[in-house]
Amino acid sequence: MGAVKEQSANVYAANMAERGFVTLSVDLSFWGESEGEPRNAVAPDIYSEDLQCSS
Repeated sequence: MGAVKEQSANVYAANMAERGFVTLSVDLSFWGESEGEPRNAVAPDIYSEDLQCSS
């Protein structure tokens, strides 16, 4: 997992939305502009919690 700002989920989501798709882009904990430690952690249990809290 990883990306540069020019190739991130929100870039793809915006591009798809312009074409009529419904999209969702999430800044996962410890990645992107989110704060916290450990940086760039792959933590599916935390990601699941993030998605539950985003609704």
